[in-house]
Amino acid sequence: MSDKYLTLSEFNLEGQFLSFVGDPPGESKYLRLAIASGEVRLKLPKQLRCSLSLNLQPGELIRVFGLSKLNSHTGKIKFKVYGVKPLGICPMQKIPLQPKARILVCQKSGCRKRGGQGLLSELQKTLCDRGLQDRVVIETTGCLKCCDSAPNCILQLGQKEFKKVHPEAIASLLESYIF
Repeated sequence: MSDKYLTLSEFNLEGQFLSFVGDPPGESKYLRLAIASGEVRLKLPKQLRCSLSLNLQPGELIRVFGLSKLNSHTGKIKFKVYGVKPLGICPMQKIPLQPKARILVCQKSGCRKRGGQGLLSELQKTLCDRGLQDRVVIETTGCLKCCDSAPNCILQLGQKEFKKVHPEAIASLLESYIF
């Protein structure tokens, strides 16, 4: 019997803490870290979540270490965090602009069968063509509870949500909202 995850190597990342991400919002399940090559999202072990959420401030430099593992079935790499060490706040370094918008795209089987993967690809292409890919986060999700109108995506602009919007319309909304 083979193990689903194969240990690749240890990792030691240093970067700027951006925020915590969780479901439900407010739960510190993941840590967003800005590194030289972009942004990474790392899952935190339960024993670290509470203490880190009380002690880390956005903009703070931190070092995150642990093990990277490969899912032999999907080919995806998973980072298992063992520790986080604060390095202090660096006032000379600007915090990267936090995306002001989020797009949630359902990738559950019903939506995928009705074009969910194509919708995701079209969204990414449209946003890239208009230069908006850095100002929005696209997240693939489970069921969004709107199965009758599949494929589904939700555009979140601040406190507003837009449903059943075509990728071109999403790009136009983003341009008017962000700029």
